[in-house]
Amino acid sequence: MKKATIRTSKGFVRNKNEDCVVVNNLLFKDEINTVLYSEDFNYLAILDGMGGEKYGELASSYGGDFSLMNYEKMMKYKSLEEINQFIINCNEYISNKLCNLEQSRFSGTTIAGVLFLKNYIYVFNVGDSRVYFVYENNPVEQISYDDSLANYLFSKNIIKRSDIEKMPYNKNIIFNALGNEHFNEEKIHSFVYNIKEMKDKLKYIFICSDGVSDFVKLTSLRRCFKYRKLSHIAQKLEDYIFKLKSKDNYSYIIAEV
Repeated sequence: MKKATIRTSKGFVRNKNEDCVVVNNLLFKDEINTVLYSEDFNYLAILDGMGGEKYGELASSYGGDFSLMNYEKMMKYKSLEEINQFIINCNEYISNKLCNLEQSRFSGTTIAGVLFLKNYIYVFNVGDSRVYFVYENNPVEQISYDDSLANYLFSKNIIKRSDIEKMPYNKNIIFNALGNEHFNEEKIHSFVYNIKEMKDKLKYIFICSDGVSDFVKLTSLRRCFKYRKLSHIAQKLEDYIFKLKSKDNYSYIIAEV
C-alpha cells in the first residue's frame, strides 16, 4: 500500500478556502489534514480558486467535480492530447457553471496535477499551482510551469530568478486560468515521463498551491524531504508554513510513488 498526505486549509488570514484537492475519485475541500492509503494513486490534482475574486471557491470545486465525473475515462487516456482536451473541456464546464452568476466574469481556478498510466507519468498545469518530483537522493525538481507575471519577467531576462522572491506585489498575477474568459488553450502546460527511463528513482510526487510555494522556498522544501517518514516530512512542511504565516489558502499532496 502507498501513502499520501492530503492537506488543504484557509490559512491564517483568509476567511474561506478557495482550494480543493483531488485524489483518484475523491474530492477534498474546506479544512482537511489526513493520510490516505491506496494500492495506486492514479490521479492527483490541486485546484486554487483565484484569490480575492468572487466565486473562486466555486470555480475550483466545479473543476474538482469535473475530474471525478471523468475519472474512469482518464484511466484510458494514452496521450497528452487527450489530457489537454480534458483540461479544455474542464474549462468549458466551469465556465458554463459560472456564467449565470453575477460578477463571476473574472473568477477562475488554477489546476496542477499528475496522471499515472502504465509506465508513464503525465504532468499538467494551468496557472501557477505546482508539481514537483522528489527523487531518492533528495533533489526536488519543479516540473510544472508557472504561467505568472513573475515567471514571464524572468523568461524575458528582465529579472533574475532570485528577484522573484523579492517582488513586493503583482508576482501572483497569472496569465491563464480555468473558467475564466481569458483562458487560452494554447497555454496548457503538459509533459510526459517514462518511469523506466528516469535516471534517478522517483520517490514522491509533491503538488501544491501558491499558498505553499510562495512562502516555502526550494531550499526549505529540500530540507523537508530529507526526512525518511512521510509524517515527518509533512510536519516539517507545516512548521515552515506556520512560521511564515502564509497569507493565502494553502494545499498540498505528498504521495509515495
